[in-house]
Amino acid sequence: MPIVDFLSRGKKILLKLKLLKTFKSNKRVRDLNGTQDTQFKGENVEETEQGIKEITENRDAKPSDITKKASLPKGVDNFKLAESNTDEEDDIAVALVQQQGRMLEPDDQWMAFFKGERRLPPPKTNPKLLALRDDSSVLALPETMSDRIYPNRVKTNISFMKTWVNDKIVSEMSDDEVMEKYYERRETLGFSQMMSVDKNFADMVSVMRNRKRNPSTTRKLLVDSLAYMISRKIWYVGRKPADMNDHQWNEHTKYSRPSEGSYGGGDVWTDFKYDVNYKYQSGVY
Repeated sequence: MPIVDFLSRGKKILLKLKLLKTFKSNKRVRDLNGTQDTQFKGENVEETEQGIKEITENRDAKPSDITKKASLPKGVDNFKLAESNTDEEDDIAVALVQQQGRMLEPDDQWMAFFKGERRLPPPKTNPKLLALRDDSSVLALPETMSDRIYPNRVKTNISFMKTWVNDKIVSEMSDDEVMEKYYERRETLGFSQMMSVDKNFADMVSVMRNRKRNPSTTRKLLVDSLAYMISRKIWYVGRKPADMNDHQWNEHTKYSRPSEGSYGGGDVWTDFKYDVNYKYQSGVY
């Protein structure tokens, strides 16, 4: 075998081994509900035989061109992996740090309320019921996430969504935590969109900017903005069931996402993110 052919074959083997190693790492991260992709010169690689073939047959490709890309939560700037870590420990660390800042997702019972399939029960009045974890008076069934809520299917009842956001997310926050989360979210495009479609919300934000901090008003604004963002996320990308991880749900539904603005009601986007390239992450809004 000519030396040139021998070297070329050796390089292809090295490239394929590097790709397969990153694919294995990606799977470990995704199995822990994290998100990670393989990239070649900064572009995502399809984890298929065709994707491998395109790179291994690229004459200019080098193993160093193949890298892993994992997104980090906002505010995580100093994350570093220990040099003594094994590959498995690195993957666990990546998946765990990605869980920071994630919020709850509505369970099946609340989704039924949002869709109008069940009526939201009145507040509990029986003292014996006050020990129950949820604020509903009929919670004989445990909270479950078994239903598949597909994109383009559910426009939630926004009043019920606000109730859920307040009870499940915001009620557990201190005033300082509410302030911190509010000012963090106020810089996002989603917050700007909320102001563009809801005049009352925009007026409240204007009042907040012209006055001293008001914990009660800030709490209401945070509830309203989160309800807006969660409702639209459910419409555009759905909500995964418990028996699928984020990556599996993403691959299962990414081609069934509805078009920008389809939610209606003045749903105008400055920078639409829920297209086929969006990576589904549970609890991230």
